[in-house]
Amino acid sequence: MAWQLHYTSARSGPTGRAGFQFVAETPGLPDGTRAAVTPYLSYRPPPDAPLSPGDAELDLFPVSLLYDEVDGRPLLLRCRYLGRDYSGRYGNFFAHAVVAEPEELEGLRPAELWQAAHWTPLPAPGAVLDPLEELTPGSALDPEALAGWLAAAGPGDPYALLARLVDAVAGVLGRGHGRVVLVADDVEAIARWIAVVSYSLPVAAAARLSFVTYTADPDGAAQRLVGTTPAVWATAQSHASHASVFDLRDGVSEGRASRFARTVAGCWRARDFGGLDALAELAPLDDPAREGAAALLALCRGEAGMTPDEEAAAAELLARRGTAVPAWVWRDLAPGVPSMGLDLALAVHERARAAGAADLAPAARSASASWSPRGSPGRPGWRRSRRRPVWRSGPESRPIPARWRRRRRAAPGAASPGWRARSPAARPGCGTRCWTGSSPVSPDPGTGRPPSPPRPATCSTSTPGGCAPRPVSRSPCWRRSGGGVRAAGSR
Repeated sequence: MAWQLHYTSARSGPTGRAGFQFVAETPGLPDGTRAAVTPYLSYRPPPDAPLSPGDAELDLFPVSLLYDEVDGRPLLLRCRYLGRDYSGRYGNFFAHAVVAEPEELEGLRPAELWQAAHWTPLPAPGAVLDPLEELTPGSALDPEALAGWLAAAGPGDPYALLARLVDAVAGVLGRGHGRVVLVADDVEAIARWIAVVSYSLPVAAAARLSFVTYTADPDGAAQRLVGTTPAVWATAQSHASHASVFDLRDGVSEGRASRFARTVAGCWRARDFGGLDALAELAPLDDPAREGAAALLALCRGEAGMTPDEEAAAAELLARRGTAVPAWVWRDLAPGVPSMGLDLALAVHERARAAGAADLAPAARSASASWSPRGSPGRPGWRRSRRRPVWRSGPESRPIPARWRRRRRAAPGAASPGWRARSPAARPGCGTRCWTGSSPVSPDPGTGRPPSPPRPATCSTSTPGGCAPRPVSRSPCWRRSGGGVRAAGSR
């Protein structure tokens, strides 16, 4: 149920006095409703509007539709300029207020009521108004009609403007303060942009997005999304630093939108309203994981070009939501598991197993076990781990000892200064082969560790009279250091 109130300037209202007052209302209005609604009852024409408009010019004045909350109930307020009052003075307006129970707006965006059938242009002749059993939205701002309008909205790229606008609205909702100001000559365009943004949000977030399509005081408006005209904005005494301003006549401003906002704009471009519902199901707008929701939806749809940060956001979302992740996510993620990064594959494996997605968990486990870094140089024997670097040798993988890790993190393509040994070469006059060069040493297949460093050796010199052992002339003895192996006495 919803209650109605009419407010205007009258010669004699229900109280018997003259002036601005409530002239009609629905019986049974909750206590305190009139006092709660009164601060919102105002209308001031734009500064460039005619001072003495005729009847034909009254339709050119912007209509104000306000949505907010009073005493825990939704308030919808429509104001239009009437020109003269009962005494012939200009400045009169008519306000039609609707106060509803919260359940009356379930599944409904308040912006859908822009041209609803229950709005009346003039006060009722009597003092009693019928209650509204149902709030029926108008057909002018349904999603299909808005998608067709948005494709031709200009100037510039309307989808880029939408992405920036969604980011700005998400910011004020997340912070709980600030406002976004829309400036346009036509209040109908402002109402359409508010409706597009409202449809881009989950229903719960749209219910928290207070707005007004027109106000002559954008700096003092208490709503989160505020519309006004260029003349009003040009004469505003101060522009609040915490307000984000979008002049709809200029198109999109510079800057890059978030992944979430770009996904929303892409859904509108493709008229993919199911995608908007999927985003709303994965994470609410004021959730810090909304970037993860957009990334997760892209993975479910097999989109390429995911950055490591976006994959990390998707992994964080899976970790936070756990078994609350919708079942369709596990089904749609399965084809993309082999191309996932390590952290995301591990998160998918853990959460899919907990959620009972038996078909996906083994694939995610296999992908995380065989993961190799993207764009890594031609070093197939290495894989990264979140905790300890691992050397893969044969069927098993063993941790690299701590004293050798720093040497292994050399720049790609650079010679590794780690374990080295002498390469065999024939020594003049020597009957055996001695280690005199240097080359990398492969790890021992049995232990996965580098071999022990060579020790000073002796060889025999071939002489006609026989062989006599003598020391080989070579570099000083080797000793092990924390950064590898080097000759004793070297620095």
